[in-house]
Amino acid sequence: MKKLIATAILIGCLNAQQLAKAQKIKRFSNHTGISYYFGIPDKQHEKRGGMTNISTTFNYKIKPNYGLGVGVSQGNLEEYPDSFGYNLFSVFLDSRYFFENKLKGAEIYFNPGYAFKIDPAWREGLMLGIGASYPFSRRKHSNWNLSFNYRYQEIKSYNPEFSPTRLHQIGFGVGITFN
Repeated sequence: MKKLIATAILIGCLNAQQLAKAQKIKRFSNHTGISYYFGIPDKQHEKRGGMTNISTTFNYKIKPNYGLGVGVSQGNLEEYPDSFGYNLFSVFLDSRYFFENKLKGAEIYFNPGYAFKIDPAWREGLMLGIGASYPFSRRKHSNWNLSFNYRYQEIKSYNPEFSPTRLHQIGFGVGITFN
């Protein structure tokens, strides 16, 4: 009986220790950055304009290496180099995998979302993004990071009879993460 009680106390202490470690994980983070996307030519269009994109996401770690959140971004897509381009306002899900059990390590992310038409000058359409980010300057509650990503953007036409324009883009960005 004494061995059973000692084993139960030992298991309880180990669980309490694990719980204490789990509570030290910083759960909330904000990722804000600016990226430039280069258009990838396809069979229909030889040249595609680039896009400047500013985004911010709010993420909550539901597991030590995985977090979910939401984000918003505003992009100015240059359809042709000599035009003003199209404005995109996207709302998306932010799904992140952290390679280290902390917010200051390398991470990969997946962002499915939609660009909404909030004004006649804005366009709408499906958006999918995937990328990787790595910090190059680490601080206690923030860090600068570099990112490399791919983005698929569908832009619906003003005329419903036309099919949407589908863009594939590769981007590079710099951002800051707060936790």
